[in-house]
Amino acid sequence: MGLILRDQLEPMDDGYVLVVYLNPRQTEFAQEAGLSTEQVQPALENEIQQYAQVKYPNLKIHLAKLMFGSLLLASIPLDTPKASAAAARPTVTYQWHEVQAGESAWSISVRYGIPMHELLRTNKLPNEVKLQQGQKLKIPIHHIPIKPTKSEKHGEYLDWWTEAQYVFPIGKVATVTDVMTGKTFQIKRTIGANHADCEPLTAKDAAIMKEIWGGRYSWAERAIIIHVDGRKLAASMASEPHGIEYITDNNFSGHFDIHFPGSTRHKDGLVNAKHQAQIKVAAGLA
Repeated sequence: MGLILRDQLEPMDDGYVLVVYLNPRQTEFAQEAGLSTEQVQPALENEIQQYAQVKYPNLKIHLAKLMFGSLLLASIPLDTPKASAAAARPTVTYQWHEVQAGESAWSISVRYGIPMHELLRTNKLPNEVKLQQGQKLKIPIHHIPIKPTKSEKHGEYLDWWTEAQYVFPIGKVATVTDVMTGKTFQIKRTIGANHADCEPLTAKDAAIMKEIWGGRYSWAERAIIIHVDGRKLAASMASEPHGIEYITDNNFSGHFDIHFPGSTRHKDGLVNAKHQAQIKVAAGLA
């Protein structure tokens, strides 16, 4: 048996931590051979470095934690090609918008793919503002870098509040792939602040959803990949229809929920652990 028993990935701000569980018998052998810690450490670091590059060539891995069972033996900074590149972080630029006749804060926020409360906050406007034609508004434009994925079949692990909600904004149409079955259907994000409230685009899409969930809509969480604007995002979805609907000819009464890393429930603002677990499946982290 080799030095490494198993490993797991833990997401961090702009990459991953690789947790490596070592084989105690191999380290015992080194001690029995009379090798010192100073002699073993460089070879061990080199092996972990090569292991990370071979197994996870598309990921930014910044740190390896070496474990004996539940005991942390050491932490090793890694220099994988993806990690050594300059870490790309979300950025915000601004542009101006001149209010046209009939426009509202809601319609302008949807046009630019930002939450309405962010538009109001940026321009120091009250919630019930009535915009005037010709009024100038400052518009935040979010630039969300593409993150590496564990493999071609997995999705980007994007934080809801700072990344995912801008890649998949209200009004955007996307294709969903169910991770377990591979079946696909189209959806539209129609509302939602704490997570994405979506609707099947057509009756055919609604029928495929029902089939995936075993012939009936359900609150059961499933790992999915969201395909939007050439990107693949890791997410979790429940198909149960509820609440407001905007698409009236899709044979689906209401909307359903899609969650991303860090997103919360609307009813109480809490994170749903079952959705978060399914997101990690979609990202290849579980």
